Amino acid sequence: MLTRWLSILALGTLGVTLAFFQLGRMALLDPDEARFAETSREMIERADYAVPYFNGEPRLKKPPLLHWEHIAAFKLLGVSEYAARLPSAFASLALLAALVAFARLECGWSVALRAGAILLTCPLAFVTGRMAIIDMTLALFVCGSLFLYYLVDSGRIGARAGSAAMGLLLGAALLAKGPVGVLVPAIVIAAYHLALREGKPFTRWRRILAVGAIAAAMAAPWFVLVVHRVGYGTFAKVAFRETVERYVSTGLEHPQGAWYYFVIIGFAAFPWSAFLLPVYLTGIKRYLLPGWRRRGSGTDRLGVFLWMWIAGVIIFFSLGKGKLATYILPVMPAAALYLAREWQRWSEPGAEDPPAERLTRLEWGAGLALLVPIVIVAFVAMRWDPVHASSFLGYAAPFGLMSGGSIGAALLLSRRTRRWVVVPALTACVSAFYLFL
Repeated sequence: MLTRWLSILALGTLGVTLAFFQLGRMALLDPDEARFAETSREMIERADYAVPYFNGEPRLKKPPLLHWEHIAAFKLLGVSEYAARLPSAFASLALLAALVAFARLECGWSVALRAGAILLTCPLAFVTGRMAIIDMTLALFVCGSLFLYYLVDSGRIGARAGSAAMGLLLGAALLAKGPVGVLVPAIVIAAYHLALREGKPFTRWRRILAVGAIAAAMAAPWFVLVVHRVGYGTFAKVAFRETVERYVSTGLEHPQGAWYYFVIIGFAAFPWSAFLLPVYLTGIKRYLLPGWRRRGSGTDRLGVFLWMWIAGVIIFFSLGKGKLATYILPVMPAAALYLAREWQRWSEPGAEDPPAERLTRLEWGAGLALLVPIVIVAFVAMRWDPVHASSFLGYAAPFGLMSGGSIGAALLLSRRTRRWVVVPALTACVSAFYLFL
């Protein structure tokens, strides 16, 4: 019991440190950071908290939730980089807490704490949690709604209370980034039940209507007000451009090929991605093939849910034309829990089933083998990046130490009885690198 509470305290302390340590030291480097912060400042200057303005013109590219958070932070702490990034930092801690709470209910404390450590040290989650952009806030509401859905589906919480809470989260997601905040959870839920060959979400129409009504009741007033202020034509044009055109047109910002996210996730979740990829591929057989599922005592519904969560989000955004790494941030909690569950299996005493034991050894060996190539590719890619090469060279040595420490720890602790130590060891290496930054 004491060990558990010390582990919880350590994880919480690490989360707070990574979220807030020198949060305002760097200027607003990303253009979106600057635009979000300046728009929020102009809203305060104009005393207009309904319609976002940028350089004196209405800016309707995103709904107002992050601006409202910025306004609260600016009024409390003054206009600064620290205040602008504060909402994302708090959202990252809330997402960590939601993941740990969900994982504890479904898998126990050991898996929950491991999942929390993995999420904290995923580069994409760390960086996005320290930026003045909307993506971490959106991920909190999207992932929270999916956690709630699974708890309702598994019978751990009541359908009415769970549906009401899910409606509130989806309403907040609409106010954060528009329809994508509802579409992503819908895709994951539909894919989950299709994988299980169930029609549950399509037959419970009353519950769907209730969730939709609550979400609409939260978000609709702002949309109606903005249409009234700027006119339907203006609003419809911007909304169409920021949703449909951004997804299907290559003429807008950030066009990338369909392969983009399948490559970027290797760096977005490093060093955990090296271990995630092999076990995710074997999950096709473990969780998705009906013949394999019938061999066990029953379907691992959580495994199927997490597998389809990761696949659904990545495939959906891969099919779109405009892409940014932050779009797949909602994948990170699912990937962290997926890997934490498998790590538990890797660390337990050897299975009596020889094929299962061979599969475990293959997964672990493949994870170790992938660590080095990912590090090499990262060095090569950043070294030849014309934009970021010079700044990366200043961190090449600590990155090399972090990577070497991670690889060394994974190799030295590769015996089954020691594998549980790899997670805290890698967490320490990656966290030290982040704090150096």
